Amino acid sequence: MTTKSLTILRHNELEHPGRILKWCELRGIEVQEIYAFQEQSFPTLSGNQKLLLLGGPSNVGDPELEAEQAWLQACLTEGVSVFGICLGAQLLAFALGANITRLKRSELGWINLEMNQLKPDDILKPLSKLDQVFLWHDYLFDQPLGSISLGSSKDCVCQGFEIDRHLGLQFHPEWDQSMLAGFAKHEGWSAALIEQQPNRLVELESALFQCLDKWWAA
Repeated sequence: MTTKSLTILRHNELEHPGRILKWCELRGIEVQEIYAFQEQSFPTLSGNQKLLLLGGPSNVGDPELEAEQAWLQACLTEGVSVFGICLGAQLLAFALGANITRLKRSELGWINLEMNQLKPDDILKPLSKLDQVFLWHDYLFDQPLGSISLGSSKDCVCQGFEIDRHLGLQFHPEWDQSMLAGFAKHEGWSAALIEQQPNRLVELESALFQCLDKWWAA
């Protein structure tokens, strides 16, 4: 793989990169973590770099995200390859011209997805093999014009998209069980809400790593 740096933007203390940091360690990838809730300014990124935007409690259009939204638009103009998760995906979709709307009801827990048939060369292809993912969100994004849609859930028509070298996922493949346990304790969730079979967790991590490998090489 060509050496590139990975910048990861976090929106709160609880949501860290999880499995993504494990992937970076295994691949020997240099990581720069920045904190949207602490930054007064954002680093200048160029086209040979990758940017990963994590989730958070804010929503597109909130005043505290104005500077980040302008910075993201500048990154896209510079040719930076962006991977957004949950809020990060909503920010990316909005920057690409898609609408963001509120769900009729929140999605929370391990939820079944109806995956689309993707081509072998599509970066999201490894994730299309999953049938259940963990979701926690109140808003959704429309599919950006010209993008590939990963699939849908009962209440959310687009759970992931790919366009050029940019990816957006509404769900959280990066959260491992220890992270989910931390959220459950903080939010008062039941143990049953976060439980998943060990083999499915292994499949999830493998699919995420394969997807990240394809994105990194793109």
